[in-house]
Amino acid sequence: MHASLNTHQCMLFFLRLAVALVWLYNGLFLKVLFVDPEQLSLMNEAAPFGWSAGRALGILGLAETGLAIWIASGWRYLWAMGLQTIGVVLLNLGGILFGGYADPAGLLIGNLPIVMCGLIGMSFGSGRWRLAMNKEKS
Repeated sequence: MHASLNTHQCMLFFLRLAVALVWLYNGLFLKVLFVDPEQLSLMNEAAPFGWSAGRALGILGLAETGLAIWIASGWRYLWAMGLQTIGVVLLNLGGILFGGYADPAGLLIGNLPIVMCGLIGMSFGSGRWRLAMNKEKS
Protein backbone atom coordinates (compact mmCIF):
# COMPACT_ATOMS: atom_id res chain seq x y z
CA MET A 1 0.00 0.00 0.00
CA HIS A 2 1.36 3.39 -1.01
CA ALA A 3 0.75 6.57 0.90
CA SER A 4 -1.09 9.19 -1.06
CA LEU A 5 0.63 12.31 -2.34
CA ASN A 6 -1.42 14.26 0.19
CA THR A 7 0.04 12.18 3.04
CA HIS A 8 3.58 12.77 1.80
CA GLN A 9 2.93 16.50 1.54
CA CYS A 10 1.61 16.57 5.12
CA MET A 11 4.65 14.63 6.37
CA LEU A 12 6.97 17.11 4.67
CA PHE A 13 5.01 19.96 6.25
CA PHE A 14 5.52 18.46 9.72
CA LEU A 15 9.21 17.84 8.99
CA ARG A 16 9.47 21.52 8.08
CA LEU A 17 7.82 22.54 11.36
CA ALA A 18 10.06 20.21 13.39
CA VAL A 19 13.20 21.71 11.85
CA ALA A 20 11.88 25.23 12.45
CA LEU A 21 11.11 24.37 16.08
CA VAL A 22 14.69 23.18 16.63
CA TRP A 23 16.04 26.51 15.34
CA LEU A 24 13.47 28.50 17.32
CA TYR A 25 14.33 26.71 20.56
CA ASN A 26 18.09 26.93 20.05
CA GLY A 27 17.98 30.54 18.90
CA LEU A 28 15.22 32.33 20.76
CA PHE A 29 15.11 30.36 24.00
CA LEU A 30 18.73 29.25 24.54
CA LYS A 31 20.48 32.34 23.18
CA VAL A 32 18.11 35.31 23.53
CA LEU A 33 15.41 34.90 26.17
CA PHE A 34 16.99 32.44 28.62
CA VAL A 35 20.73 32.44 27.96
CA ASP A 36 22.12 28.94 28.43
CA PRO A 37 25.37 29.04 30.47
CA GLU A 38 26.92 26.31 28.31
CA GLN A 39 26.14 28.25 25.12
CA LEU A 40 27.63 31.39 26.67
CA SER A 41 30.73 29.49 27.76
CA LEU A 42 31.29 28.14 24.24
CA MET A 43 30.83 31.63 22.80
CA ASN A 44 33.45 33.02 25.21
CA GLU A 45 36.04 31.11 23.18
CA ALA A 46 34.56 31.72 19.72
CA ALA A 47 33.03 35.22 19.69
CA PRO A 48 33.95 36.95 16.41
CA PHE A 49 35.04 40.55 15.73
CA GLY A 50 36.11 41.14 19.32
CA TRP A 51 32.48 41.07 20.46
CA SER A 52 31.50 40.05 23.95
CA ALA A 53 30.16 36.51 24.26
CA GLY A 54 26.72 37.83 25.23
CA ARG A 55 26.48 40.10 22.20
CA ALA A 56 27.67 37.42 19.78
CA LEU A 57 25.32 34.86 21.30
CA GLY A 58 22.37 37.26 21.05
CA ILE A 59 23.07 38.04 17.40
CA LEU A 60 23.45 34.34 16.60
CA GLY A 61 20.21 33.63 18.46
CA LEU A 62 18.31 36.27 16.48
CA ALA A 63 19.72 34.86 13.23
CA GLU A 64 18.62 31.37 14.25
CA THR A 65 15.16 32.69 15.15
CA GLY A 66 14.90 34.32 11.73
CA LEU A 67 15.92 31.06 10.11
CA ALA A 68 13.19 29.26 12.09
CA ILE A 69 10.56 31.67 10.77
CA TRP A 70 11.88 31.34 7.22
CA ILE A 71 11.83 27.54 7.34
CA ALA A 72 8.35 27.45 8.90
CA SER A 73 7.01 29.73 6.18
CA GLY A 74 8.12 27.37 3.39
CA TRP A 75 9.15 30.38 1.30
CA ARG A 76 12.17 29.61 -0.92
CA TYR A 77 12.40 26.39 0.99
CA LEU A 78 15.33 24.86 -0.88
CA TRP A 79 17.45 27.89 0.03
CA ALA A 80 16.28 27.85 3.65
CA MET A 81 17.03 24.16 4.13
CA GLY A 82 20.36 24.49 2.36
CA LEU A 83 21.33 27.38 4.61
CA GLN A 84 20.25 25.53 7.74
CA THR A 85 22.25 22.46 6.74
CA ILE A 86 25.36 24.52 6.05
CA GLY A 87 24.71 26.44 9.27
CA VAL A 88 24.64 23.28 11.38
CA VAL A 89 27.89 22.08 9.84
CA LEU A 90 29.61 25.45 10.37
CA LEU A 91 28.33 25.85 13.94
CA ASN A 92 29.56 22.34 14.75
CA LEU A 93 32.97 23.01 13.23
CA GLY A 94 33.20 26.35 15.03
CA GLY A 95 32.27 24.75 18.33
CA ILE A 96 34.87 22.03 17.87
CA LEU A 97 37.72 24.14 16.48
CA PHE A 98 37.28 27.41 18.40
CA GLY A 99 34.85 26.76 21.24
CA GLY A 100 36.74 23.98 22.95
CA TYR A 101 33.77 21.63 22.77
CA ALA A 102 34.53 18.72 25.11
CA ASP A 103 32.63 16.01 23.20
CA PRO A 104 33.02 16.57 19.44
CA ALA A 105 31.68 13.12 18.50
CA GLY A 106 28.58 13.68 20.63
CA LEU A 107 28.04 17.09 19.04
CA LEU A 108 28.25 15.66 15.52
CA ILE A 109 26.05 12.65 16.26
CA GLY A 110 23.55 14.80 18.16
CA ASN A 111 23.17 17.11 15.16
CA LEU A 112 23.04 14.39 12.52
CA PRO A 113 19.19 14.18 12.63
CA ILE A 114 18.77 17.89 11.85
CA VAL A 115 21.26 17.62 8.99
CA MET A 116 19.37 14.62 7.61
CA CYS A 117 16.06 16.49 7.92
CA GLY A 118 17.64 19.31 5.95
CA LEU A 119 18.77 16.95 3.21
CA ILE A 120 15.34 15.29 3.07
CA GLY A 121 13.65 18.68 2.90
CA MET A 122 15.98 19.79 0.12
CA SER A 123 15.30 16.58 -1.80
CA PHE A 124 11.51 16.39 -1.46
CA GLY A 125 10.32 19.96 -0.95
CA SER A 126 8.37 21.97 1.57
CA GLY A 127 5.14 20.03 1.68
CA ARG A 128 1.73 21.63 2.10
CA TRP A 129 0.76 25.08 3.30
CA ARG A 130 3.74 27.16 2.34
CA LEU A 131 4.06 30.85 1.70
CA ALA A 132 4.48 31.46 -2.03
CA MET A 133 5.13 34.77 -3.71
CA ASN A 134 4.92 35.41 -7.43
CA LYS A 135 4.57 31.72 -8.26
CA GLU A 136 8.24 31.14 -7.50
CA LYS A 137 9.73 27.68 -7.37
CA SER A 138 11.56 26.58 -4.26
